[in-house]
Amino acid sequence: MNIGRENIEAVERLTPLQEGMLFQSLASASSNVYCEQLACTIDSSLDPDAFEEAWHAAVAAIPALRSAFVWERQKNPLQIVAREVQLPWTYVDWRDLPEQDRKTKWATVLEEQVAQRFDLNRPPLIRCVLARCQDDLYKFVFNFHHILLDGWSVPLVMDRVFKAYCAITSGLPFEPDPPPSISAYRQWLDSRPSSEAFWREELVDLPSGSPLSFAVRGANRPGIETTAYHETCLSLSADAAAAVQKLSRSAGLTLASVVEGAVAILLCRYTGKNDTTIGTVVSGRPPDVPDVDRMVGMFINTLPIRAEYRPDIAVFDWLRTFQNKLSLLQSHAETPLANLRFWANLPAETSLFETIFGFENYPIDESLTDQENELRIRDVQVSENTGYPLTIIGSPQHGLTLRAIADQGYFSRAELDRFLDNLEQLLGRIATSPEMPLSECCDFLEIPVSVDFSDFV
Repeated sequence: MNIGRENIEAVERLTPLQEGMLFQSLASASSNVYCEQLACTIDSSLDPDAFEEAWHAAVAAIPALRSAFVWERQKNPLQIVAREVQLPWTYVDWRDLPEQDRKTKWATVLEEQVAQRFDLNRPPLIRCVLARCQDDLYKFVFNFHHILLDGWSVPLVMDRVFKAYCAITSGLPFEPDPPPSISAYRQWLDSRPSSEAFWREELVDLPSGSPLSFAVRGANRPGIETTAYHETCLSLSADAAAAVQKLSRSAGLTLASVVEGAVAILLCRYTGKNDTTIGTVVSGRPPDVPDVDRMVGMFINTLPIRAEYRPDIAVFDWLRTFQNKLSLLQSHAETPLANLRFWANLPAETSLFETIFGFENYPIDESLTDQENELRIRDVQVSENTGYPLTIIGSPQHGLTLRAIADQGYFSRAELDRFLDNLEQLLGRIATSPEMPLSECCDFLEIPVSVDFSDFV
């Protein structure tokens, strides 16, 4: 452990998803899995020293930003919070460089930062780079390991930084209350009854994986994965987004359920399986825990949901059943993935799912650009590496936006674009013909040539 005993503020056990992230990070020692990156442009007259001071203040106030993890010679892995840490901060001044050189340098910074792994034993698991491009124009990137923060927490961190900066530059005192302790959440976890019976029944006879490679034959998952990723984004037209939202409201469905249901249907068609499993991201913030929405840490979990392709059932009825299953999973959202794998009796090295889906009701980029402070934030970009072959993220931004992140061993750029195009078309068909049977709803899809999946793990 790289923290002296005298510098230890607290010792905590991990949340369910943190356990899975730690295991996967250690198993992928040569990759940058779960290394997250938030980059933006600050279009303001910024005081670089005050901005750095504001970040130091945030780190001092938020225990998650001072945390590291230990697992060797431990019965269970632990999160260690240090009293003090040194924030890795880099400031560069590129005002004398030509614009193209600045763009090239910034692209290099982003690539190098996201490729640089964190030592989970050594806090802090965050890094910041600030580049001055013009007198009143800056580029900023915040790099962090996902084991520290979920998507809800990142805007909470940034809000504290911005408020501290405004106070510092105004010469006003800034002594806000610290974020609520997550001890109440941990107590809630300890009070939860076992979900083993529910999950054993839910996962009985689970198919052995849902292979995603449509062009590679005779290779197992380690032989396909590259840990290099394509990312693409698609925003539905205003009319198409409005149609999907109208269906959601009229049918009593959430927008997230409709989009995730469409993803599940599409994966059934792509894999040629009538029973496929995807990982659904849940917030993990129980509403009965006081102040849980203001806590900073890792609360989300990813749970398996099985989708059965039934060609004769109406899309509307299928989506309602799917949403009911999603709602039922929420009452068991605290279950660690390691337990689920064990209860599913899967062979070693076999994943519960290869695709995960998340829905951002309030995307990070909107939360930052909507901040009420003197700094103008734009061009927000979030880069994430989930470690899964395919990640689909939906959000109500611009009506309805879909992001897809895929391992290049599974999807070429063209295949990933086609996947999102198919998803867009499927959503349009669902919105306009919800009474149509699933088979007719999918008959237009451009599905890759089916392959024999028997050799896949």
